[in-house]
This record gives sequence, structure tokens and C-alpha cells, in this order.
Amino acid sequence: MITSPSFGKLIKPLQKALLKEQYSAATPIQEQAIPAILKGEDVLAIAQTGTGKTAAFLLPVLQMVAKEKKTLQGARALILVPTRELAIQTGEYTYRYGRYLPLSHVVIYGGVPHQPQIEILQGEIDLIIATPGRLLELLHRGALRLDRIKILVLDEADRMLDMGFLPDIRTILSRLPLKRQSLLFTATLSPLTSLLADSLLHNPTTLSITPAASVGEQINQCVWEVERTRKEEVLLKLLRDPATDSAIIFLNSRKGAGRLYVRLKKAGLNIGILHADLKQNARLRIVGELRERKIRFLIATDLAARGLDIEHLSHVINYEMPQKPENYVHRIGRTGRAGNPGTAISLCDKAERKILAQIERLTGEKIPSCLIG
Repeated sequence: MITSPSFGKLIKPLQKALLKEQYSAATPIQEQAIPAILKGEDVLAIAQTGTGKTAAFLLPVLQMVAKEKKTLQGARALILVPTRELAIQTGEYTYRYGRYLPLSHVVIYGGVPHQPQIEILQGEIDLIIATPGRLLELLHRGALRLDRIKILVLDEADRMLDMGFLPDIRTILSRLPLKRQSLLFTATLSPLTSLLADSLLHNPTTLSITPAASVGEQINQCVWEVERTRKEEVLLKLLRDPATDSAIIFLNSRKGAGRLYVRLKKAGLNIGILHADLKQNARLRIVGELRERKIRFLIATDLAARGLDIEHLSHVINYEMPQKPENYVHRIGRTGRAGNPGTAISLCDKAERKILAQIERLTGEKIPSCLIG
């Protein structure tokens, strides 16, 4: 039964899909964003991953596109995301939420051949989900038009700017109609993100569900101060603890991740690895194996710090402290999602104490020491 007022504003096919997904009550970001978007307002939303933000924009966008389908042809909504993983994940939610609507969508990202995506775009498409780089490539090839886009969504805008996509975004914006509804979702509101929001949004409704750089209360954090030479020993102890049902282990470099993966594999652990140099099919396979518990542990670089949604992931372990303090929040946000409890353990050596202090200043809280026997 739908009990949320914001869900009650949705059309019956969407409500039916939500019941199938076992959604009844909306999260705070959904409760605030859905009515504003349905009114046609531009929205600036500051919300962490794991707060239900994808549904917050996707549900009303699907409803508005479905209503316009009766009179307009061509893609009416464009959702830009920073990574392939997030594009694929958003595409999965588009299918699940829109399963009872006569809508079609396409997911566009790099690392795969252009031609299959070009062929899909030749059909009737209502909604486009894309990474900026590949979308721009297809625009230059004349494979699609954006002149009928009515709704633009920038998801994880801060991450896109961190990855250097601002020139691509500006070029894409120049191809869009001036009269449109624009939605910008971001985990943090940096000066550059604020400038983008100012240039993109017209009299926006601003929503801030949790303070920027905040950590969910459902995540139990602690730091284990340990010499660098003992980190692998401590990590093995953690991974062999029955309480560690599943975990993502973060390192800063591909080479370091590769070396640790080989050693842990030799130690007999059921483990995979995820980094930017892997081909897309391999990345999808590995993420699927972790979701299905064919592997219990995943070594990853910050490629996986956002856009990776694993249900009931029990632990995140920072084998190396992140090079940027804000990446700490995104890393540990892989656990404790959708109200589930999670644990984040950071292994910190003497050389990393400075970054630990920066993280504590950013989040405004002291990370306690781990009480592990």
C-alpha cells in the first residue's frame, strides 16, 4: 500500500511499479523533490548517494515524459551521469520504475563500440541516459538530436566536474532548447558546482536533505591506526572475521590494487577487483558477482566510490586513506544504504594522519578508534 503523499501524486502505472519494488513510504529527498519536479520547477538537490535520490528525479521525469508522449515525438528527457556504472544502474531503475509505461529509453556510455548505440538511437526513444563524453561523440556523428528535450537532469554533478566534464557539459547545453526544466543533483556543493547551478537553473527550488559531506547515521565508522607494513595482516584478520559478510576494499592506485588482489587471492579469499582499466563487460561481470555473492569481497579504486549500488554490503574498508577527503564520504557510502546498517573501517598509518584530520574537519565529526580484539 502506498502511504507517502509524494508517491500518491504519481500515476497508477508508477505506483504499481513501486508496489512491485516493495516501496510504500518515500525517503526525505523523494518527499520533497517529486512534488517540485511535477510542478515543472527547476531543482537544486544536495543529497548523498543512498538517500533514494535516483527515484526522486526518475519517478516524476517518467511521469512527465509519459504524459507528453501523447503529443510529442522524440526524446524528451536527458539524464547525464558521470560514469558507466551509474549510467547502467540508472537504466536498470528506469526499466523497473517504468515497466508499466509505454516508454523506451537508451543508455549511452563509452568503452563499447559506437554502432550498436547508433542503431538503437535510430528507433523511437523517449529518454536518454548518458555519460557526457560518449553523448558528445554521438552528437558530433549526427547520431541523435537534442532539440526536443524538455527535461535535463545532471546527476552527481560534482563528480562530473571533478572528472573534467565541464567543457563537454557546456557543449551539450548549447545543443538543448533554452526552454526546458533543469534538475541538478549533487552530493557536495563546491564553488564550481554552484557556478554551474547558477548558469543552468532558473529560480530553482533548493533541497538539502543532509549537509554536504555528512555521513549516514546507519554507518558505524572507526579508524584502526596501524603501521603500513602490518596493514595486510590486519586486513586479513578483518576479512576472515565472520562479521564481515561482504566488503569493498579501497586503494588509491590501480597498481596497488592489483598487487593486493594477487596476494589476497593466493591467501584463499573469494575476491574480485574493479578499476578503470578493465573492459566494460568485465566490470559488469565483477559487480554482478558481488551482488549475487559469487564473490564476497571486492578490491577497488575510487572508480567504485560512486554509482555502485550493492544491497546489504556489510563493510567498506579503506586499506589506504583517500587522497581527497571528500572521497571518504563517497567510499563509505557504498555501505549502510537504504536504511541498512553498515560498517566502515579505515586503516591509517602515520603518514596518513593528516588526511584523517582533513576528513574529520570535512565531516565535522571525530572518527573513533576501532575496538577490535
